[in-house]
Amino acid sequence: RDDPSWIWGDQKLTLRNFRLLGFFSQIESKMGLPVLDRTGLSGYYDLEIAWRPRPGENEKTAFRRALLEQLGLELVPARERIELLIVEWQKN
Repeated sequence: RDDPSWIWGDQKLTLRNFRLLGFFSQIESKMGLPVLDRTGLSGYYDLEIAWRPRPGENEKTAFRRALLEQLGLELVPARERIELLIVEWQKN
């Protein structure tokens, strides 16, 4: 089995031999909102996704559209209780 690789370029992402958990955390970071994995998928995957905003579309909307069109992954707004760990740095 090859080592996992992750290449995040300008409006393109390529994963090789990667668990989706890491991918979903990157989606969360890019979207600025919590993302919960409800796919039921496990294992390791290879995937590529590329996005380019259309006229009147921002970067996040283009990325969200590409997730659906290219990978069949839909981000669905929902309200759920989630557990968060907040770490604060305090200067002494």
